[in-house]
Amino acid sequence: MICRDCGGDLPETAFSPGLLERSPAYHRCRVCQNERTKKYQKENRKKITEYNRDYRQRRKEVVRSMEIVKKAVKQGRLVKSPCAICGDTNVVAHHLSYEKGERQKIIWVCQLHNKMLHADAVDVTDLTIEKLRGINELDIRDVENKKMLADYCKTPLEHLLVELLYIFQGQFKELISLNKGDIKISESIVTIRNETYSDAELIKWLKSYLDLRNDDDSALIVTERAPHKMPINQMRYHLKKVASRAGIMVRSPRVYYNKEQ
Repeated sequence: MICRDCGGDLPETAFSPGLLERSPAYHRCRVCQNERTKKYQKENRKKITEYNRDYRQRRKEVVRSMEIVKKAVKQGRLVKSPCAICGDTNVVAHHLSYEKGERQKIIWVCQLHNKMLHADAVDVTDLTIEKLRGINELDIRDVENKKMLADYCKTPLEHLLVELLYIFQGQFKELISLNKGDIKISESIVTIRNETYSDAELIKWLKSYLDLRNDDDSALIVTERAPHKMPINQMRYHLKKVASRAGIMVRSPRVYYNKEQ
């Protein structure tokens, strides 16, 4: 893995997991990221102070609830326990209520499931492992899942990725090798490498995406900046953004491709 700042070829353990899940433009090793953070904090001290003050003012009840739980843990009145859903020991307090007198009504969950609970991706009254597995292993090869993701797409690129991955049964390696010359579009059908499809949504988003292109690269799916063939990890990054809008929080967008690859 190449750090975009120092240029070092480093193992994945040298990078923060949160940054690895984002676009390659954010791939910085821990050392470079820490230096970047310190520099930003030093140059924007006033801005950060004002933001923190405004946040505390806007979310008084939330901040107060967090402070009460933190103090209770420190004094030993509250004891952390493994995630109520997956058993992970790296946990945070998920508040069931921010009302006065109920601020210590919490459940301990990991960061992932805390995000899912806040996004209403799982019902706090029905914390079953089976339900969570169903959410975390969303399979784009299922037509209902494809329709659900399509509802949360915002750009022609996102729509096209979802449509093509459904056609290719989640095989990113097929998608990344596609060129514009492999596509022939007519009014009611589209031919992709001698295979014919009559999917109106596919035709619609192919046309929309290609109409927006003003570069000469031969690849079908290209990066937005300095257009060139989009790598698989960036395609996964775009799909993860769509999934997040749908309230589906996943550790890695790898769940969307065929695991037999």
